Amino acid sequence: HRDLSIVSPLGEYQKQGDLVQPHMTMQFFTELQKSKGLVLMRSEIKDKVLTRQDAYHITTTFLRYYTYPHCFAFVEEFNKNSNQFDFHRYLRHMKEDAKQWSTQKSLHHIDI
Repeated sequence: HRDLSIVSPLGEYQKQGDLVQPHMTMQFFTELQKSKGLVLMRSEIKDKVLTRQDAYHITTTFLRYYTYPHCFAFVEEFNKNSNQFDFHRYLRHMKEDAKQWSTQKSLHHIDI
């Protein structure tokens, strides 16, 4: 389903593939997107593998990487050419991005 994302640790996904159990879900409600330019989102922690702080970090990072073109380039690169994805370049970007975001207020309202 396009409007639902699941979150599981990478190691579990690598072992179980599409059968991996979600530890968190993020559901997007797009009914108001065309008329109001608004997409609502609901995150749910499914068990005790992730903390509320983990969920907050995952949610804000997910929103950033799917909202801003300079970040989405990494998503596209990974999805289209994962064999050549430069993970170290991505980690450097994440560190720089985290510094910038720690000094700015997020444009998204997140109530956890």
